[in-house]
Amino acid sequence: MKASLELLNKFQVVLGPTFEGSFYLIGCDNFYPQVFDKSIAECGHIYRRLVEILAAEGIRWQEIELSYSIEGPDELNQLYSDIENLRLAGDEKSCLHTENCLMKLGENQL
Repeated sequence: MKASLELLNKFQVVLGPTFEGSFYLIGCDNFYPQVFDKSIAECGHIYRRLVEILAAEGIRWQEIELSYSIEGPDELNQLYSDIENLRLAGDEKSCLHTENCLMKLGENQL
């Protein structure tokens, strides 16, 4: 997330693409109505369409790492597994906010 914010010093838009052809993050240095046009969501390839619009409008953008969005139990389980693997590998800093949110979510489910 911090890297995305830093990229906004150089680019107008930062995009985090998903494996499914959508995005998990859109960061903007200003409001660009064309980025949030409802017609983008209606097409089958949201990410590709958004990139086409940015290029056509001359908006400088940068892509960050490819990841997945959480749309159901399978992706949520993948997220839990990824965080657990980070911890097992000795990474105690990555995903701290996400981990805290997941713990609170779990507490609310009890």
